[in-house]
Amino acid sequence: MELETETIPRKRKGAPNSALATEPDLEDEEPRAKKARLSSILFAENDVVTHKQLCELLKYAVLGKSTVPEPSWCQLLHQNHLNNVVVIILKGMSQLHFYRFYLEFRFLRKTFRHKFSLPPPKSSFLFDVIGLQKKKLARGFPRTVKGGPLTSAILKSSINLQNDPIIQKYGCEKVGLTRCLLTKREMEIFHFPLQGSPNCENFILAKCNGSITDNSPLFGLSCQMCLTSKGRELTRISLVAEGGHCIMDELVKPEFKIMDSFTSFSGITKKILNPVPTELKDVQNLLRQLLPPDAVLVGHSLDLDLKVLKVLEEARVEVPLFPFSIVQFSFEPFSPIFADEVKQSMKTKWIEMSTVYVGPFIKNCNIGPLKKMFKSMGPVQSVTLVLETFRPYFCVQYEVLEAAQLAIETMNGILVEGSYIRVHRPVTEFTLECDTLVRELEQDCENQGTIYVTGFGKAFKERLLEQSSLFPGLEAMILPKDVKSRQQKKYCFLKFKSRDSAQVALEILKGKDWKLKGRHALTPMHLQTWLKDIHPEPAMPSGLQLVPPLLEKHVFQIMEENHPRIVAWRCNRKIEKLYHCLSPGTLCLILLPGTNNTFELHPGLGLMKIKEEEESDPPGPGV
Repeated sequence: MELETETIPRKRKGAPNSALATEPDLEDEEPRAKKARLSSILFAENDVVTHKQLCELLKYAVLGKSTVPEPSWCQLLHQNHLNNVVVIILKGMSQLHFYRFYLEFRFLRKTFRHKFSLPPPKSSFLFDVIGLQKKKLARGFPRTVKGGPLTSAILKSSINLQNDPIIQKYGCEKVGLTRCLLTKREMEIFHFPLQGSPNCENFILAKCNGSITDNSPLFGLSCQMCLTSKGRELTRISLVAEGGHCIMDELVKPEFKIMDSFTSFSGITKKILNPVPTELKDVQNLLRQLLPPDAVLVGHSLDLDLKVLKVLEEARVEVPLFPFSIVQFSFEPFSPIFADEVKQSMKTKWIEMSTVYVGPFIKNCNIGPLKKMFKSMGPVQSVTLVLETFRPYFCVQYEVLEAAQLAIETMNGILVEGSYIRVHRPVTEFTLECDTLVRELEQDCENQGTIYVTGFGKAFKERLLEQSSLFPGLEAMILPKDVKSRQQKKYCFLKFKSRDSAQVALEILKGKDWKLKGRHALTPMHLQTWLKDIHPEPAMPSGLQLVPPLLEKHVFQIMEENHPRIVAWRCNRKIEKLYHCLSPGTLCLILLPGTNNTFELHPGLGLMKIKEEEESDPPGPGV
């Protein structure tokens, strides 16, 4: 059954009467230091964020509201306190990969609270996301034309300079070098190492204390680093003068034991560094000799470079654009037949996880009250009488996983019409690890603080809003509706700021006055929407003959290194290491673009989060 949802954020006092009102107290939490934050609710239609909407967020995050409008589908509060934006693209992966290997993506599901569906990609996914257009050559025209109006016409049609981020930030007029310098306040916001900054006691001064003018020399700085037992350390430094002349390019041996060389990003391995005699102090001395007093450093993420160099630089850094990085990993997409097999197994898995067997009952039991009891747990897809047993059993298939889990937790072992009944799922290969999966779903970062509530009437929404003071931390109410009848379902999801607030609300809602049932949520709305879109019909055209690959269970016996499960686990670990290298205040987006092939389209998945100060610790050891 198709569903649509109505999301009602809880409004602040004095907020306008709008469904898109700002979430409670986010702007009013003073005197705490302001920091960039994402709204807890996404206002995406059918839980799908288009590529254009994604581009809206990235532009706003980089350029700010003075240059571009705010994104329409989420709130980014205190954008000017963002330090960096990093986009990690897992090319070849889709939402199917994430939920098929859900347990392997442990770091992603436990860290990123915001998840959303993406439409199947076009051939220009990266261009769509960052807001660029591929240049198209008119058929029949030569590649180069000297002079004349034809050249201008082609350039104007292929390039819109007004949308260029540099033009939007600095305008069309020429500006001097001093216009692009970061102020000391901006360097503090971006966590540059300055005199008096925390953890900078052993840093040295660069001695660039001359007066900066528009004619001061520029030097491009780039550093590669590794992860050691003491944190990040320098492994390579490159310094380029104006005109492109390289004046320093040195490998550097870290002081402590290397835990991760980050070879996939730098190309540097432990073996390469073994014979290197150069140490950090040698690079520091050389750097002080090479840089003139009025030097201006140019680069990307210079705050990180200066930290690993342990160099203090007093307001001499030029950054032409807000720090913005795109990292793309490429993976082999599922073959069409294997993808279809995985889709069908996923559909079967979720159906069986949402199905329970209830019984035994006495032979002359009253079916009417039993159906009512089943429906009190949540929306029922079907109820079937099992005829293969001596005493009656019922097979109940629920629409949502939460209802089935609630039935197991509350009805198993109770006395019904003289019989103690058992409530359990069918035992198949798809439900063998069901308890583990349910536990991990409940601990998913997106489900933290969200509860499932069922058994209310039409006036529940108004009653809840009237008594909202009973539920501190309530951020939003998600009300599923039937698409065909437009009627509100008799269950909802309530989103709170924390799991503790959700637990308190759950106890109140299950009390005598409310007469409701509920538990912690297991499935976010975008997952429910995606599962309902998986059709049972095979996607392969009937006239096409392909040699089927090895069945998945056979591949597991081999456990090859390129098996999708192994690939997913390694991908999760790689992203975890990369994430822990990001500076606090970084907006990080993980994009699984989806796949687009001749036979079928697979939607993608997006995850996003702003890294907090307390997350700066390196990742723990892997399993």
